[in-house]
Amino acid sequence: SVMVCKNVVELINAQLMLFDFRNGPIRHKYDSMKYVVRKMEDTLFELSLVHEVFDPEVMEDANKSSKCDEMQDVDSPSILDLQEFDQMRQEMEAFDEKREIVIKKCRDLQKLCKNSIYDLHRGNLEKAKKQLDGVKESSNEILNIIATCPGL
Repeated sequence: SVMVCKNVVELINAQLMLFDFRNGPIRHKYDSMKYVVRKMEDTLFELSLVHEVFDPEVMEDANKSSKCDEMQDVDSPSILDLQEFDQMRQEMEAFDEKREIVIKKCRDLQKLCKNSIYDLHRGNLEKAKKQLDGVKESSNEILNIIATCPGL
């Protein structure tokens, strides 16, 4: 049963490796997953040592049966729904794309505001007005993107 659990955890870990996690709480949870895999491997190693000491024949039979179980479990489609993982990954990538667009547009917005202030100080009122109109348009674009994805 420990071997089956280890196989499931390794399958989940393999799917999570396809994600592009940024530094944050999800990344920290993913990093802890690697320690779980390591802990399960250590547990299996310790169990193998205990079985070898008490009965080497039992250990040999267990290794043969666990390899058969491992192959059946890995190929079994009911363990993990890979399409669900793909869907989650695609949703996260779409969210990240929107996030990057909002960040870039906010930087551009700040730059336009800064330049309009400089132009006001220099006395270029027409140029400052054009830049402020651009600020208004950019801010509306940002608001439209945020309206489609409130988590941004």
